[in-house]
Amino acid sequence: MLTKMKSALIGQLASAALTIMTSSIPAAAQNGPADYRYCALDKSGATVCYFNSREACSSSGNGRCIANPWYTGDAFAHEPTGGRRNRPR
Repeated sequence: MLTKMKSALIGQLASAALTIMTSSIPAAAQNGPADYRYCALDKSGATVCYFNSREACSSSGNGRCIANPWYTGDAFAHEPTGGRRNRPR
């Protein structure tokens, strides 16, 4: 009887450990509102920021289109420098 209880406990602990390990695996990156250039601004002031072009935003019928104030796409775009900086001497 004691052996069955030990086996059941070990099985439950193994199952719990497996659940914890697999639930902590990070998911793939997802697009958020900061990844889109344009937002539709409705009458209440709420924004829907999932548009890559002003035309797509305008045709959605959600309201007035504005540039996304949280857009981060261009902020990280830069020309590669080859790892060297030109410093004044």
